[in-house]
Amino acid sequence: MPFSVTVEIPKAIVDEMKRSQDGSRIRIPLQKSLYLLANRMATYPNKRPRPMNFVSAKQRRGYFAKLRSGTIKVPYRRTGTLGRLWTSAKPKIDIGKKEFYGEIGNATPYGQFVQDENFQALYHQGNWQTDIQVMENSTNAIIRFFEQEFGG
Repeated sequence: MPFSVTVEIPKAIVDEMKRSQDGSRIRIPLQKSLYLLANRMATYPNKRPRPMNFVSAKQRRGYFAKLRSGTIKVPYRRTGTLGRLWTSAKPKIDIGKKEFYGEIGNATPYGQFVQDENFQALYHQGNWQTDIQVMENSTNAIIRFFEQEFGG
C-alpha cells in the first residue's frame, strides 16, 4: 500500500539543496521523514468497539456463517500485524535530475481498507487515521527536517 504525496519545501532550502553536489545531505532529512511517516502510520487507535452495520443481507449472512465456522472470532483480538509491517524503502536520489523521493508501504493485503484515504472501509472511518491525514499532520515536521539540514 505505497502512497505518494508532495511536500512543498521553501525555495531558500531548495536552492541550498541544489548546491549539494552529491545528494548525501538530502538523504538525512528524507530518511527522517520516511521513518516519521512509517511510525505514525503504524500507530494504532484506541480500541473502540462498534456495532457491525451490514450493508446487505448477503454480507450479514456471510458474517454469521464465518462466525459459526470459526473463521472469525468475536471479540476480535488485535494482532499488531498492520503496525509491524509499515516499512520505508531506501530513499532514491537522482542528482542529475535534481530529484529525490522516498516511499513507505505496508505488505498486508488488507491495509488499504484500513488506512488508505481512497479505500478505507466505512467501519474504520473516524477511528483509523488515513495516509493523507498522517501526511497532512506531518508536513511541518518534514519541512523542519530539511530546514535543520539546509538552514532556513
